[in-house]
Amino acid sequence: MRHMRRSVRARDHRLGIALARWWMGGWLIALLLLVPLPALAAGPDCAAADTQAALDLCAARDLKAADKEMGRVYLALLKALPDQAAKATLQQAEEAWEVYRDAECKFESSDVEGGSAEAMVLAYCRAARARTRAKVLTRILDCPEGDPTCLALKR
Repeated sequence: MRHMRRSVRARDHRLGIALARWWMGGWLIALLLLVPLPALAAGPDCAAADTQAALDLCAARDLKAADKEMGRVYLALLKALPDQAAKATLQQAEEAWEVYRDAECKFESSDVEGGSAEAMVLAYCRAARARTRAKVLTRILDCPEGDPTCLALKR
């Protein structure tokens, strides 16, 4: 057992020396210099995206922005509702809307199910639905006082 511990330590030591030599040899630095870091941070140019990976990133970015806007409007509307019953009803409606969105987007992406474009098609579909939902929630939030078709909101 003692012999095994010694051989494991020796192996770990040799591995550590090899990694240090590689690091000190400048390979990692050279590799990092080849990759433009600001370009990686910004992500792909979606207008010129030409790979599925880039298209997927663009779709994910679009979905994130649409979800963020919808979430902002949803929270503003939730805050403006006059009582807990109305807030609970909005929360139930939002949960039902999410089920609808997922089913609708699954249907719309059924042609590419299992393919490399599936994630992209789903993300763009969900983003489109989120933008539409944000418009609906904004209309409710911005409805003029006195309009009989509007909710009574705290103003």
